[in-house]
Amino acid sequence: MTGHTRQYIYGGGNMLNVQRVFAAFVLMAGVACIWGIPACYATDGPIYSNRFEEGTGFSFWCTSGNIWSLSKAQEEGYIKVNYAGLSDEEHFDGKKSYKLDITLNKGQYCLFRLPLGHGMPLTDLLNLSCCMRVKKPAGGVNVGFGWSVMVPNGKQMGNNIPFIQQCPNGWVLASGNIFNAVKGICSANENTYGKLGDGSGFKVDALTINLQSRSKEGFSGQNIVLYADSAVLGKDKSQADLTGLVDNCENGLIGWTPGSWAKDRLSPVISLADANASEGKFAVVMSFPGDKTVVRKAWPMVKDWQNINLSIKKISGLGQCQVYLVEDSNGKEEWFHGPVLPLGPVWQKVNINYSDFKYGWGPADGDKKLDKSKIIYLAFLPITGSTDIEFAIDNIKVE
Repeated sequence: MTGHTRQYIYGGGNMLNVQRVFAAFVLMAGVACIWGIPACYATDGPIYSNRFEEGTGFSFWCTSGNIWSLSKAQEEGYIKVNYAGLSDEEHFDGKKSYKLDITLNKGQYCLFRLPLGHGMPLTDLLNLSCCMRVKKPAGGVNVGFGWSVMVPNGKQMGNNIPFIQQCPNGWVLASGNIFNAVKGICSANENTYGKLGDGSGFKVDALTINLQSRSKEGFSGQNIVLYADSAVLGKDKSQADLTGLVDNCENGLIGWTPGSWAKDRLSPVISLADANASEGKFAVVMSFPGDKTVVRKAWPMVKDWQNINLSIKKISGLGQCQVYLVEDSNGKEEWFHGPVLPLGPVWQKVNINYSDFKYGWGPADGDKKLDKSKIIYLAFLPITGSTDIEFAIDNIKVE
């Protein structure tokens, strides 16, 4: 597998197409600094933060017919808005979140937009994150959180942070590095967008909630209910967080995302079990329909570490699962495989040493050593031939 890059399909949708989606419905939820909300920080912290606690205003754009009016889009049958605005039904932080309850009748793409005024200069290592909870995704729709960038020649570039998930029992953290993503797009499309250097002339002008039909015929009556909270745009910290807890599985499904790289293979199902955890009250349960599927856990920024510790317990199915670490290499992913995990009917504690991870695949030629400072995901992949395998993970730590 060395020297090859796999193109992943999240929830059945082509990720390359998702990354190039930057058109459709537009939601204008004001920038915290412009609203007057105390959400502007010093440059060593977040440069934008939105907890979705105060008012929002709306505008709209639908690519089908280039419709800018939400009322016109509803009149012409493209969309039915059941609710769009702040809600106290669900919240990750504070007392409210942004709720979107819509029925998609026509069109291919929807993009709800949170404008950032005059834009934020796109400098090296500019990260974006948002907590999302999807309670009702209909079949055939990809859901994502992303960004919009205005480039020096006046063109606009859009992208998705990978996130396709139904998570009725908890929140998921959608996060990614905008600079690296834009750099990768520019390297392949410099004639269109120009060259991204230190970020001069490139500005992040909006954050986005993206919806994409996975059918070439477009939307056909799908109902989507989702919540977004705690959107943050900021620079990488020069000092990483202390080594310690990765996930004790007590705070919902934040940072867990499923995917597959086979068009005919469903993504795994992730749930939160509230019985018989290894420690505490909850454990994360992963149900894989077979091989060629993956579950990722967002990796925190940690200082130097030597071992990963976790607890694991098999629930059902045939086969085994292997653990991986995923590294961000200039906007491209490089995968390092660890050992096959022991799966038994009782909880087992597993200790995995840093040296156990070997280069699997990615853009590099030949062998490569894992760079701990560039890890973005811990991943679980069933080995070839595994079928309907289900197991629980709890209390992931590094030391």
